[in-house]
Amino acid sequence: MNLLFVFLKNVKDPERSKLSSLAPRGTMGEVWRLMNEQAAQPELDKQAILHETGITTAHLDKITSELLARCYQAIFGEDEIVLLDYLSSRVSMNRLFYAALPRYLKIKSETEDTAHNITFIKKCLDMIQVNMPLVYREEKTVKELTSKYVALHSGEARKDANYFASCRLLLYDLERLLAALEFNDRKEEIRKRIERLDKPDNTYSITSVLEYYKVWLYFYQAAYEHEAGLTLAQSAHQFVQSIASGENSRELLRLELKINEFMYFASRFEAAFARYHERMTSSEAHEIPEFYYHQTKYLQLAMITGHMDAAAAVFERLFADYGTRTTELMLVRDVITYVKYCLLKGDHDKAFDFIQLGFEKNFKATYFQYELELRNLQVAYFYLSGQQDVALENCRKHVKFLRNNGYTSANSSYPGYYSLIKAFFDRRGAGTLPARLQKIYDTYQSGSYAIYGMLLSRMRQVH
Repeated sequence: MNLLFVFLKNVKDPERSKLSSLAPRGTMGEVWRLMNEQAAQPELDKQAILHETGITTAHLDKITSELLARCYQAIFGEDEIVLLDYLSSRVSMNRLFYAALPRYLKIKSETEDTAHNITFIKKCLDMIQVNMPLVYREEKTVKELTSKYVALHSGEARKDANYFASCRLLLYDLERLLAALEFNDRKEEIRKRIERLDKPDNTYSITSVLEYYKVWLYFYQAAYEHEAGLTLAQSAHQFVQSIASGENSRELLRLELKINEFMYFASRFEAAFARYHERMTSSEAHEIPEFYYHQTKYLQLAMITGHMDAAAAVFERLFADYGTRTTELMLVRDVITYVKYCLLKGDHDKAFDFIQLGFEKNFKATYFQYELELRNLQVAYFYLSGQQDVALENCRKHVKFLRNNGYTSANSSYPGYYSLIKAFFDRRGAGTLPARLQKIYDTYQSGSYAIYGMLLSRMRQVH
């Protein structure tokens, strides 16, 4: 795949408007014109460009590489951090991030001092961790960067760097095991690996302290040990506050939001909403990398607690930002959250439109979690809009989909959602559920399941 073609195909305004300053001449100008014309097509017709320009494949590759560098210069100037953050934040451009990274690592190593190189590598590691879905994180690159990070330290500082690297790689393993459905089988093994890490004291850098707590908090979240996670998040906030300088207010905010999140997972909905509402409506919250992640949690809590006006205000801002390009710019994550809002508001037609948009954006089930939620919401839409027969047919289809992906009633709560819907239909208001299904239903009334618990409750009332 030609990287210039990938870039031109996916770059959006206002960045695209900055490319108007490029006016290459001669053969390079011809290639530039043809590449822009082809960017509207699904695939690059390389042979057509070679035929029209009369150049060789090697020459074309050299020209497009130079043109891509000029595009980066026109949009981002000399700020490689902003460029790499842009590329890592867009799934369609993640391959450009990995292509550009070695060049900037080499430049930095040759032109800047050790301290600047350490900062640069740490930022790149964070871009991969925060900006990219797990499926797009290259394990080889993560390991190479952590190795470079450690190698740049010496003396006592290397001990701290090694500690950070161990935590970051352990966090990567945790996420990978969870995505591969292997976490539960190896949970105690992972717990022991984390326990072997020394608990950091005030001799460790704030970077390493935060990484340690991040590993434990992720573990508790994956293990559904929410009360333990909440207790640790509160302790972490207190400890970091005791050793942090005024420059670390952003890190304290991130820990505070983790406290809010674990309160949500522990079903302390009203308290979690109140804390989120105070923080997520502040300007400071917009500066943290996880803002949109926590905004989704805030929206879910607003709906669970009945603060639909607060949810509406967030969606109004989002749609104002999208303008006339909602279907193009809206992320699948936000589509899914908006569908939940529409279903709870009873706006079934709009819910249907956005469910379809979600499936289009998650083409070929690229992200399993999104696909799962879209299928759940699709069934809820059919059931609540009076199409119970279609809902039940989709239940059967989606259970088969789960089974094909390794999720069964023996190892997952996911199929239980569809079993409940079938039970609601069969009983038509009879009320009592078998003990096994009642237990699943109760689970859906708590923590991060509660939005679906609300939808299940509404479906249960349909006679």
